[in-house]
Amino acid sequence: MVAFSYRTYKKLEQEQQHRLQILVDILHKEKKIEKILKKQSNTVEDLEKSINSKLNTIRVYLINIQFSLSEILH
Repeated sequence: MVAFSYRTYKKLEQEQQHRLQILVDILHKEKKIEKILKKQSNTVEDLEKSINSKLNTIRVYLINIQFSLSEILH
């Protein structure tokens, strides 16, 4: 068995704490990134819905115009 001095033990303990803090920081950053990505995903879905809604409205207008033109021509 290897004997460590108290100074060596404390140094190893500090290094371990530092590594642990780095891992915790990375975890927090990953969570923030996940939130941002989820928000962006929701935003993209909202935009797609809005665009589809507007396209449907335009289709209805075009159908009405087409019907009106056919009525006028006949």
